[in-house]
Amino acid sequence: MNGGFLEAGLIDEISILIGAGANGRTSQPSLFDGRPESSRPIALQLKDVESYEDGAVWLRYLVK
Repeated sequence: MNGGFLEAGLIDEISILIGAGANGRTSQPSLFDGRPESSRPIALQLKDVESYEDGAVWLRYLVK
């Protein structure tokens, strides 16, 4: 669903919280599954970064 909204130009900001851990499972979907393979990458502009004592990072991007 996220990929469809992104492809349709309905998203103007992306907020991603990354926790301090890794899982490596191959069966997990990506953040923007569903975009056609022929689609070009969508440019993002970094808006803000916050880091936390537990090692997490919150990234905020504007969709260009």
